[in-house]
Amino acid sequence: MLDTVTTTDPSTSIRARSEAHSRTIYAELRGAIEEGGFPAGGRLPTERELAERFKAARNTVRKTLNQLASEGLIVRMVGRGTFVADELPATSDFSLAELLEARL
Repeated sequence: MLDTVTTTDPSTSIRARSEAHSRTIYAELRGAIEEGGFPAGGRLPTERELAERFKAARNTVRKTLNQLASEGLIVRMVGRGTFVADELPATSDFSLAELLEARL
């Protein structure tokens, strides 16, 4: 009789791990920026350093940094590095639902 082996799709576990790393990196970098751990205009560690620090793939780090850049928290300059934005975007004390309700 043959033993049945249950296998999981390896790409699922890799994707899940990547998403978990991305959330962790995002939360830690955003928190450090907002709390002043990285001053305005200050340089962030390189992609390689962040990848080693968080034990994540550089591509995961790159995507997370791109997300922070799209939110206006950091500025990326090819060949120079990644820097905290001089002015951080204003944060709202209201939820999206409250803002939408106020518009009606």
